[in-house]
Amino acid sequence: MKISPMLLTAAFLNISPGSHANAAESLEVTGYVKPAIASRYLPEAVPADRLTFGLEESKAGLRLAGESHSNWQYHIYLYLTGESLKVLTHAIGLDTDNDGDTEKVFTRSTSASRNLLRDAWAGWKPSGNFQMKFGRMAVPFTSQAQANDTELMFPDRASPNAVFLHGRDLGGLAQFDAPAGIIEVQAGLFNGTGQGLGASTEEGILYALRLDFNPRGAFSRGETGQKKDSFKYGFGAGLIANPYTLYDSAGYPATGVIDLRATTSFRMTGNGFHFLTEAIGRYKTDTMRSRPEAALGAFGQTGWYMKSGLEPVFRFGWVVEDYTFSPRHIYWGEAGLNLYVHDSYSDQKPIRIGLHYMGELRFTERELGHGASMQALVNF
Repeated sequence: MKISPMLLTAAFLNISPGSHANAAESLEVTGYVKPAIASRYLPEAVPADRLTFGLEESKAGLRLAGESHSNWQYHIYLYLTGESLKVLTHAIGLDTDNDGDTEKVFTRSTSASRNLLRDAWAGWKPSGNFQMKFGRMAVPFTSQAQANDTELMFPDRASPNAVFLHGRDLGGLAQFDAPAGIIEVQAGLFNGTGQGLGASTEEGILYALRLDFNPRGAFSRGETGQKKDSFKYGFGAGLIANPYTLYDSAGYPATGVIDLRATTSFRMTGNGFHFLTEAIGRYKTDTMRSRPEAALGAFGQTGWYMKSGLEPVFRFGWVVEDYTFSPRHIYWGEAGLNLYVHDSYSDQKPIRIGLHYMGELRFTERELGHGASMQALVNF
């Protein structure tokens, strides 16, 4: 028995093909494939982990979006390769100077995939300037957290951004844009864990607020400057408040935690040039200790999309963790070159080939790491 593609799509989205034919007709399917080969060199690591390389950073995604009813929208983003999670398999103590004491611990880990469903939300848009979204989505905290995965300047978001906020979450979000996009306001309530109630040892609500001011009008969240874009700039600020309770293994409340995070950002783009800088801070306290945990971080990145299709990019980032008690300083330096095969003026999205280097210095531990990757981004 043959099944038509329209009926299969309608069944997948839980749409009745008869009463909601317009929904199937408005369905837009897009995606990307990003094969990548990467290497990493850690001079201070044990010989088995000193040099690694392979295709583990390759990614692929599939998006389905459209309108299921008047003023209602849906968006599904399947992260086909999942998020890579390191799982510890075993650990061995090493006595490097034969004095009977363990100086180092040799660990072995493997990669596991999770969070194949990256985004899944339904949106209600009663007017052109207001929208409400419900489901799994990005928390509107930093400017970079809102950029599309296929529109990043580098293969991944800046490391400081990932230290303070990572992954998606479950919740609701209200978005308001003033005329011409000069002011953008987003406010939402989220689980704070990315999981359903009862699936985590944490229980509380994450409150998120984001404000962007764009004096010359709204511009794309993408980080690659388009050659035809006019000069624009914008300021932004985000705030997260996450009071929650930690439960012990028996299911009783053990610790009350208050987690506050704040960020400010500045973006500028035009005629192929793009610049973004952000500063992020975090303050966390609980009922078990009188000493709070605090962290600070910042990064800046810039790129220039030239007429030849080449785009040199540079990024520098810094984080200090637990700076009020035992500071740990980490620095990142990145540089790369992107080549866009197709002209951006055409209807087709350009194919991008990138070559990037990243250096990481854990200044407190005096550890240095080097990484390099080459990838091709093909959108469809």
